Amino acid sequence: MLPNKLHQIIVAWIKLGKSKAAIARSMGIHITTVRYAWKMYQERGHTHDAPRPGQPICEVLRSIKEDVTTRIEQDPNVSIRALGREFGVAEATMRMMLKTDLGLKSLVKNKIQQLTPHQRGGEEAHHVHTNVEQDIGDD
Repeated sequence: MLPNKLHQIIVAWIKLGKSKAAIARSMGIHITTVRYAWKMYQERGHTHDAPRPGQPICEVLRSIKEDVTTRIEQDPNVSIRALGREFGVAEATMRMMLKTDLGLKSLVKNKIQQLTPHQRGGEEAHHVHTNVEQDIGDD
């Protein structure tokens, strides 16, 4: 059940004279939820959620999209974390924008082990292998 619909039902039952504890028991919810719904109704006069503060995320992304594209063209190796910090958005939001809006993929540099010739089998192993090939080729 949607929270708004749940709050409407709670308010309707309280208006009918049912106790908050009885409502909580019959709906299988915590009494705090019932109290909260009633308090919000008394303060606002309705059960709708209050508007969220701040600018919608789609507006923020729309406004920085060109700047992010320019920044990536200047430095293709810039990290997503650094872009997020620079433009003031979360790393996950930046990753989503790069993938869905700009069609880019993040490149992960794979680290490989730097083995010495000795660790790889040594030059002796390479030398023996080369001599065997030469011996076979001589036949």
